[in-house]
Amino acid sequence: MKTTLIVLVITLLLLVLGVFLMAVKVFFVKGGSFPTGHVSDVPALRRKGIQCHRSQMQQAEERMSLQQRINQE
Repeated sequence: MKTTLIVLVITLLLLVLGVFLMAVKVFFVKGGSFPTGHVSDVPALRRKGIQCHRSQMQQAEERMSLQQRINQE
C-alpha cells in the first residue's frame, strides 16, 4: 500500500512537471501561444504540396465538376 502511494505521488509529480514545462512558452513569454497543428501552417508540408483533407477533397470535387462540364459539350 505504501509503495503504491509513493509511485502514485511520483507519477503525479512527473505529470505536473511535464505539463508545466510544455506550457512555459504559453504562460511566461509575451505573445506566446500553443503551436498550431494545422497542416497548412507547416512550411515543410506546404513545400511538398501536402494539404489538409478538406482542401484536397474540395479540389477533387472542382476538378470532377470541370471534367463533367467538358464531357457534356
